[in-house]
Amino acid sequence: MRMDPSEFARIVREGKEALRAARETRVKPFKDEKIIASWNGLMISALARAYQVLEDERYLAAAEKAARFIEDKMVVKGRLHRTFKDGRTGALAYLDDHAHLIEAFLDLHEATFHLGYLKRARSWADAILADFWDGEGKSFFLSAPYHGSPVHRKKDAVDGSTPSGGGAAACGLLRLGRLTGSAAYREPALDFLKGVKVLMEKYPSAFASSLLALDGVLDPPLDIAIVGDPREAAARGLLKEVHRRFLPGRTLAGAASPVDPETARNLPLMEGKKAVDGKATAYVCRNFACSPPVTSPSGLGALLDAVP
Repeated sequence: MRMDPSEFARIVREGKEALRAARETRVKPFKDEKIIASWNGLMISALARAYQVLEDERYLAAAEKAARFIEDKMVVKGRLHRTFKDGRTGALAYLDDHAHLIEAFLDLHEATFHLGYLKRARSWADAILADFWDGEGKSFFLSAPYHGSPVHRKKDAVDGSTPSGGGAAACGLLRLGRLTGSAAYREPALDFLKGVKVLMEKYPSAFASSLLALDGVLDPPLDIAIVGDPREAAARGLLKEVHRRFLPGRTLAGAASPVDPETARNLPLMEGKKAVDGKATAYVCRNFACSPPVTSPSGLGALLDAVP
């Protein structure tokens, strides 16, 4: 039986409308609409890294919008809150919320070279060390003193469906320590990793985030400095050489030329770095030793490919 296409389309349309009307009479399933700080931190990192590789401005715009929302809506009187829903904040934030925001703001910093993002990452790291670090036990508490006085303050080191707060904190603190040169961030992370050493050896699949942090200690990653405006073609050409390679744990710092004193104070890696002949310039460093500067993508690619 042949049917006119327009008649067939009418039957399908009316059928969908009838189904929709019937569905509206049923009790709708529960929909969890709360916004969670830690999950947004993971999302911001993913979007910022996707922007670096794919150069799709939508990803960076979404990452920055989410970061602004957290800053504007989920930080009240200097305290981060874990959730937000229906115009109201929920409970005060826990370790993992702060830890994932360290990495989120570091990823935004590396995507844009905006110094403000680095400073915000430091503020979350400082909050972790002030409120969640157990200096005596050399570990991280899940909760802070301002959550009240439970009988037992739980530690957070075992990964679940998301990285543990302890593992994420160690990753972020080590990364921040390399960028800023501050032992105040590096040492607690190292102490934490020493404390979970036996557990990592016995149950590696439950400590993947801590193992990632440890890998950056045992095999020091590259530190890459770019002198140039990331919005201009010359600097973007250098950045493409970095972003198209898998360089586990690498840190990336950059600034327009000339590097201003505030940037040099906050990013020791940029101190003394100059643009050669006014061109965007890259330096590849490891263990505090830097390569001669290069100004071409091919030159930078050769340096990166030579890394063992």
